[in-house]
Amino acid sequence: MRIGRMASRAATARAAAMHRMRPGKTITAARRAFAAKTRIAVLRTGDALLGYGGIADALFRGADGDVDLALVAVAADDSPGTLFDGVSDDSLMAAADAVLEGYGEDVAPTAEDARVGAAKLVPGAAARARFDNVQTGGPLGFTGYDHTFAAGGWGPARLLATVVRVGDDGAVDVRVPGRAADNGDLGGRATLVEEDADGYVARLPADRVDTYARFYPLNPQAPRRVLRHAVALVWPEPLPLERVELSRKGGVFALLDGGVALSVDGRRVPLADPTYAVVPRDKRFGGLVCYAVGLSTLVGSIMAAHPNVGGSPLFLVGALPAVASMWAGGNWTSVWRALPAAYGGPDRPPLSRMK
Repeated sequence: MRIGRMASRAATARAAAMHRMRPGKTITAARRAFAAKTRIAVLRTGDALLGYGGIADALFRGADGDVDLALVAVAADDSPGTLFDGVSDDSLMAAADAVLEGYGEDVAPTAEDARVGAAKLVPGAAARARFDNVQTGGPLGFTGYDHTFAAGGWGPARLLATVVRVGDDGAVDVRVPGRAADNGDLGGRATLVEEDADGYVARLPADRVDTYARFYPLNPQAPRRVLRHAVALVWPEPLPLERVELSRKGGVFALLDGGVALSVDGRRVPLADPTYAVVPRDKRFGGLVCYAVGLSTLVGSIMAAHPNVGGSPLFLVGALPAVASMWAGGNWTSVWRALPAAYGGPDRPPLSRMK
């Protein structure tokens, strides 16, 4: 009996060891460990990243809808004393430098970029396929910072795509949503492989397919499919698109606000906001207060100056601060970011002031 129990225990131990050594489980564990060490940060470009001069400069900034954002992957660092919670200082600064050096320009990839991109060039990977002549009049199926042509024209663009096949001859098949007829250089450097109702497969040289980007330019209103592509492209390891999940529809601001959760391989990935793209929830009431006070003051000034109530035109002087208060409420993100911490502004200076 004792020998039988010992044999049974040995068999159980061997089975457990084999289960632990299963490649799929080991790879999944490694992926989750990698996800735990990676964060995604959103950098406001322009005024926030390059620096600004305070309240006076804030008065001349555009609305939040016009701001450009850049998505970057940074290393996690949960130790106390970092500039921004949960993010490595060195990694964040390197990402900011990459944005400053390359934003708005089609810069050549570094040797490290090429190495990471080659490792990520696998079937199922999110990609940007570069075409020379794309019709832009219909629904925009592309994104990137190299398209400046007018809607309805033809021009170069990077289309959102998914890698289907990587050939030994240096050609890559990618699946692109939309119609092949909207792509004018199919038949040139690209060839059509197949097409259905949901999209088409094109074959391009490998140097026309980007699977890695140091940063990804984003509009605040970018849809869910673009956000998933952006995360997969900046992620510093092979990351097929199906491994990136968003809990529901929502833009970048919803992600930063916590209304939408981002997860990779089932593990939630926190987002960092070192340039204050979003005002914290407990500070947003300030914009409403400014606008409400300004509006009531404006109405009161006009009524007090009306001849029917025996008022004086001098009361119209109150309209000036009233309009300023309403403007501050309408542009509260910019104003709040420029306020000193003693007056309710950010408790840490933005990234541009850390250098």
